[in-house]
Amino acid sequence: MTTPSNVPLASILIIDDDEDLRSIVQSRLARQGYSVRVAADAQAAFEALRAKVPDLILLDVNLPDMSGYDISRRIKKELFPDIFIPIVFGTGQGEIPEKLKGFEAGGDDYLVKPFDGDELDARIRSMLKIKHLQDDLREANLKLKSLQDLKDNLSHMLVHDLRLPLSNLLVGAQRLLVKTGHTLSEEESRLWLVVEDSGRVLMEMIDNILDVAAMEEGRLPLTPVALDLKTLLGECLQQV
Repeated sequence: MTTPSNVPLASILIIDDDEDLRSIVQSRLARQGYSVRVAADAQAAFEALRAKVPDLILLDVNLPDMSGYDISRRIKKELFPDIFIPIVFGTGQGEIPEKLKGFEAGGDDYLVKPFDGDELDARIRSMLKIKHLQDDLREANLKLKSLQDLKDNLSHMLVHDLRLPLSNLLVGAQRLLVKTGHTLSEEESRLWLVVEDSGRVLMEMIDNILDVAAMEEGRLPLTPVALDLKTLLGECLQQV
């Protein structure tokens, strides 16, 4: 067989105590281009998982030292809670309660033994496509978080760097007015008011940015208050 189309080379871990089945499945998958490792029990499986994280796991339900369900729970909840590793259970029991038990243990698909080779191939391809989509989504989320953190850090840096010189500007302008004894000409008074008003507007903008950042981080809870919409609109129109 050839390597499946639109499915990249993937690593598969087979956990099964049936040596003949392990050998047959390993050979079949290896011929298709997959990197295949095998484990006959839970201990060997955990050693293999510590050595390399697989892209997919074929897991027998009945193992000599631990049930496949318990192995699946440990993989999903303890070993790799932040990585999606599809687990396909293999069992001789195809009843609904057994399948539900497998899904509740973290399994993603089910194969009833003896399973057809073509069905095995199809389920592996399907699970790997989901795996690749999950990995792409996880990577995109990590990049998005990194960009968000960069934006937040840059915003905080700019805001704090602007706050001090702006405060100094407002204080300096006030001191200059006092020093002149409030004896400014009409034009000088107008320019001074422009400086003061612009500075206060900028300071309000900086405070608003800091408040928004605090709200996003959960450090500034919102407090709903009653608002007279008519009065607010009137004030807005006066500022136009």
